[in-house]
Amino acid sequence: FVELSLMPGFHFQGNGPDLGGILEARSGIAVGYEFQSGGKMALSFDHRSNADIYAVNPGMETLSLRYTKRF
Repeated sequence: FVELSLMPGFHFQGNGPDLGGILEARSGIAVGYEFQSGGKMALSFDHRSNADIYAVNPGMETLSLRYTKRF
């Protein structure tokens, strides 16, 4: 399977990275496989950015591997 996503959101820095402002957008893609047992494994990549609406826009990328199983 393939998943595509685009999500607006709010970023509160706390102890995390400074992404330049509170309003951010996240876009991503994941490719995965659904096992006969019902479990799913996916490799995903996403990018978070404020699309240059603030003077600072370093962006942030995440690569993850996830496994889900419905109980």
